[in-house]
Amino acid sequence: MNDMVSIESLDLKSSVEDSVNGVFDMMLDMEVDFFSNPDEESTKNIQIVGTVGFAGKATGNISILISEAFSRVITGEMLAMEHDEISVAEIRDVIGELSNMVGGNLKSHLCDVGLTCALTTPVVTTGKDFQIDLINGGLLKHYAFRHSKHVGFVMVSIKAG
Repeated sequence: MNDMVSIESLDLKSSVEDSVNGVFDMMLDMEVDFFSNPDEESTKNIQIVGTVGFAGKATGNISILISEAFSRVITGEMLAMEHDEISVAEIRDVIGELSNMVGGNLKSHLCDVGLTCALTTPVVTTGKDFQIDLINGGLLKHYAFRHSKHVGFVMVSIKAG
């Protein structure tokens, strides 16, 4: 079996959903629901992206994309703080840790199926006009989730390599 077929045959959807649900439940005591076909309006509010990369037999990255408002909800829950008391540095730390935990779970799944890889340090990007680097020739998947009125996205760009 060639490596690309291995990547394409992985159940990334279940792995990502299980990871995000587990992290939000255990670390934040928050429930999230995954859904298909998010409206374009929900993508316009994305201002914060937490990304970790994979290097090894699997290469690529996983990114969590959320609005500034959702980042305050997540950070407030994790640090037990009021939303208006939260600094940008605290948001960056929490979103970096969130992406690291979700990415670490996906890394474990990849290693379990023989695609051993290491995880990079998380990078958090803020702003309204940025681009996420994708892996050429790799598999690209998007997953939308919501908590209450907040929508977030997980983007996985990966290939065997």
